[in-house]
Amino acid sequence: MDELVYEEMVSVFDQEEARALIYRSDLRQAALNIRYQKESIEIAKADFRPRLNFLASYNYVRPFAATGDVWGDELSATVALEVPVFDGFRTKGKVMQEEASLEALKTLALDLEETMRQELQEAFLSIDDAREFVESQEANVTQAEESLRLAEVGYKNGVNRLIEVHDARVALTQARRNLCQAVYNHMLAKLLLERATGVLGEEAIGRLVFGEKISEKE
Repeated sequence: MDELVYEEMVSVFDQEEARALIYRSDLRQAALNIRYQKESIEIAKADFRPRLNFLASYNYVRPFAATGDVWGDELSATVALEVPVFDGFRTKGKVMQEEASLEALKTLALDLEETMRQELQEAFLSIDDAREFVESQEANVTQAEESLRLAEVGYKNGVNRLIEVHDARVALTQARRNLCQAVYNHMLAKLLLERATGVLGEEAIGRLVFGEKISEKE
């Protein structure tokens, strides 16, 4: 088994928020939907605008018998201006409907961004809590190691009994287990931050939670 290694994380909320705006698929899709909806509004508004249509045709025609035997070119062109007239507010209603859909999409995008920020804040709090837990357990391990050393010295000098050495060794083992769990929690908290930014998927977190067991220093 690989041993868990504690690596302190230095990160800034604004930087992680910027990453989330780039990498989170839900935010990217929301932005794309807004862009497409704006295009739909422009298409709907196009029915309000006059349209200029131009049609040209070219033919190589056979001459009439009375005009001679020379074939000739025939070019025709048509220009038509279409001006929209009253259509029972159908076009205006369509534009209003498309604009309402755009506002709904913008509201959804804002809600998604707020959810993202909440997830980032929770991830940062989890990382801070996990870091403090690691530091406290490191101190406990140091204290347990010193207690075991003193118990062994006392046993050699005939001051302590063997059971006291055994108890000190058990306490050290438990302290190391707690430290290992603290490091694991810190790793998981960092992965949750990666997920909140959209960089990491669910599979990597699942491998940590349900995958390899934690190795322990004995």
